[in-house]
Amino acid sequence: MSKGKAMLFALALLAGAIISAPAHAAEGTPFATVVAIQSGWVVDRMLVFHNLPTLVNPDGCTVLTNGYIIKETDPARRTFYDMLIAAKVNNRQVAFVIAGCFENRPRIVSVTLR
Repeated sequence: MSKGKAMLFALALLAGAIISAPAHAAEGTPFATVVAIQSGWVVDRMLVFHNLPTLVNPDGCTVLTNGYIIKETDPARRTFYDMLIAAKVNNRQVAFVIAGCFENRPRIVSVTLR
């Protein structure tokens, strides 16, 4: 392969990696205790509040005083809900992976219960 073709191939690989990269950063939270859970009556959505003083907010969401949010169309939402209710009732700690914003709040995309 010529040097020019190798360079074009490398640039094509780099462009593909950039294009396929996720649009949102993902960041884990420390383990914390769930202090409140809120759900509305119109949509299957949940807000979650823990006992840490600040929210993890890798994507710069604008609402930082109203907990984390689970989007009502996420495939694992019901599992997250069950885990979070169990954590609250049993005073267990949870950690989240936060990626993106939904309704201007940091969005939960993974829940770990311990």
